[in-house]
Amino acid sequence: HAITWPGGGTKTPLDLTTIPSCAKGLVRTFDASGDPACSPCPIDKVEYQRSQCIDKVGRIGLLMPITNNPTNKPAGGESLSQDFLSLTCAAKLAVRHVNERTDRIVPGLRGLVGNLTRLDSSLYDTGFTASPAIDSY
Repeated sequence: HAITWPGGGTKTPLDLTTIPSCAKGLVRTFDASGDPACSPCPIDKVEYQRSQCIDKVGRIGLLMPITNNPTNKPAGGESLSQDFLSLTCAAKLAVRHVNERTDRIVPGLRGLVGNLTRLDSSLYDTGFTASPAIDSY
């Protein structure tokens, strides 16, 4: 049975359980007349459960030494020299450049990450021994 919608227009309600699923990479949409359709997500989004488009987010783990012995609890290890800590800063700056789409350091970077919404990073102190490195992973 047709229903008159507030604001005008008449349409028969859809039984969403009778609409076939979209193919992989497509999500459920509705065209201008309200009929169901399947459409691809925009370039900066990815299909999720064939029902919605979500942001493309990269995740990277920065595994590097920050202290001599990170497993020395509760105080942690002794901080390393500025030479080592500058590597940590450089890695975090690289993530920032990806997110800001800047080509200041790496020419063409903007084009390489164009369809990535953002890059998230987690910093893990590996220390200099195998055991903390494996524990951090």
